[in-house]
Amino acid sequence: MADVGVGASEVKASAQGLLGGSLAPQIADGTLSKKQLRVAVASELGLEAEALKGEARLKEALDEVFGAFVSSLREKKEDPPPKDEATALLRGKLVIEEGKASWKGAWAFTRAAWEKGERSNFKLVSSGWDGGLDGRWVGFSGHFNIGSKKAKEKGKLRFSRGDDGKYAVEGRGRNEFGSWRIEFGIYEPKSGRLSARRAYDDDGDGGTAVLANVELAEEDDEDDDYDEEEEEGEFSFVGVAMRGTYDQETWHGEWAATGDALAAGDVETFEYSAERGAKKTEFAGSFVLRDGDTKRDVKERFSLKFSGRKCKGRGRNELGDFLVSGELRNQVLRCSKTYQRPEDDSDDDEEEEDREALAEELAELAAEARQSTGGGHRLEAKRRKRRAAGDELVAEKRRRETKQDLVTRDDLEAAMRDIQLALNNADDTTASRLISNLKPLVMTVDLLAETGIGKFIGKLKKHDTPRICALARSLVDKWKQLVRDQSSKSSSSSPS
Repeated sequence: MADVGVGASEVKASAQGLLGGSLAPQIADGTLSKKQLRVAVASELGLEAEALKGEARLKEALDEVFGAFVSSLREKKEDPPPKDEATALLRGKLVIEEGKASWKGAWAFTRAAWEKGERSNFKLVSSGWDGGLDGRWVGFSGHFNIGSKKAKEKGKLRFSRGDDGKYAVEGRGRNEFGSWRIEFGIYEPKSGRLSARRAYDDDGDGGTAVLANVELAEEDDEDDDYDEEEEEGEFSFVGVAMRGTYDQETWHGEWAATGDALAAGDVETFEYSAERGAKKTEFAGSFVLRDGDTKRDVKERFSLKFSGRKCKGRGRNELGDFLVSGELRNQVLRCSKTYQRPEDDSDDDEEEEDREALAEELAELAAEARQSTGGGHRLEAKRRKRRAAGDELVAEKRRRETKQDLVTRDDLEAAMRDIQLALNNADDTTASRLISNLKPLVMTVDLLAETGIGKFIGKLKKHDTPRICALARSLVDKWKQLVRDQSSKSSSSSPS
C-alpha cells in the first residue's frame, strides 16, 4: 500500500484532540466506538477511513489512543466517589426567542442529591444573542436558588455542534461563591434540553461544597435581568419515608428520615385513625419524634385521596405544612412526606381545593338530575345539604386558623424551650421549623416584654446556620414594627 503521507504522531494528536472536543456527546452517551473515532480522524486528516485501518503503523497509533481512552474511563468508573463531591448538576431547557436565550431549570449539589429530589431552581438569560449556535462565547446572567434565597451570577457559554446534531457546551463564570466552570454540558436542539455538570475552581474559599453554609444577601427587587417572572413555590429538601399496615380504619407502622434509614431499621413509629369520606380519607394521630435522648409524640392531621393504588394529599403539624404521596399494596401503605418551605402558605390552596371538590359534587348532582325527569326536588334538597356542608367546612377552617393564631405566654415559653432544645442537640432543621411557626402568631407588645422572646430570637441573628439567621432577622423586624406601630398609636391618641 502506498504511503498516505501521514505519520503515527499526527494520528495520535488528531485522535486525542477529537476525544477532548467534538466527540464529547458520543462519549457522554456511551456510544463512541473505535470505528467512529477512525472515521473522525480520517476526515480531519483528509484520508479515507480504510487507510487508517490498512496501514499497520497508523492502525497501531489509533489503537493505542483508543485503548488508553477506554482504560481511563474504566479507572474513573471504578474509583470511589470523593467524600466531599463538589460538582453540581444542572438540568433544564434552553429557549431562544425575542433576541435572547434563556436557560431555566433545576440544579442539585450532586447527582445523588438530584436523585433524592434535593433540587432548587436556576435561570440564566443571555445578552447580545443573535439566535446562532456558531461556537462564539455568549454572555449570560441570572440567579440560582438556595432554599428561599437567590444568588446572582454571571458567566459565558459556548456551543460546539457534533456530528449527531447535539451540541457540546463549555462554560465559565463567577458568583459570590467563587469562579466556576462547566466540566461537561450537552444541548439537544430537538427537545431543548440542556444538561451540565458545574464545578468551582479550588481557590480555598468557595464552591459547591460550601454553598449551604454561606449566608446569602437579601434578594434585590430591582434586578431586571431575571425578575420578569416569579419562580413557582418549591418544597424544601426535608422529607420522610413511611411504611405501615392500612386496614381502612387505621394506619400504623414505622417512619424514618430517608428510605435508606427505613430499610436499615433506624426508625420511629406512627399511628393514625382513618375516616373515609366521599372524596378523601381523613387521618388523625401522631408520630414519635426523637429530640436528642428524649422522645415525644407529635400530633397531626392530613387527608389522602386514593386513585387506584396511588394516593396523595396534604396536612399540617407543629413542624409545618407537608405533602404526602404513596402507594397501597396488599394492605401495606408506603408514603413519602415532604415538608413545605416555612414561607409557603397552603391555606389558599386548601380552600381552593375545597371549593373545587364542592363544585365537582354539584356538577355530579346536576348530571343525575338531567337523567331523571322527577329529580328536581331531590337535586335542590341535595344542593342545600351540600351548601350547608360546604359552609360548615369553611367555618371550621376559620375556627382552626383563629385558634392556631391565638398565642399565650405559656405557648411562647414552651416554644422557646423547644427551640433551645433543638439548638442544644444541633438539630438546625427542627429549630428552623419551630422558629418559622412563630411567624403567623398574633403577638402583642405586652407578650414580647413578659416573655423576653424578642431578645431570645434576636440572639439567633448571629447563628452559624444561614436559615436560622434569616428567620430570626425576619421575626425581629416584624416585632420591631409592631412596637413602632403601637408607639405611634399611643402618641396619636395622647392629648396634645
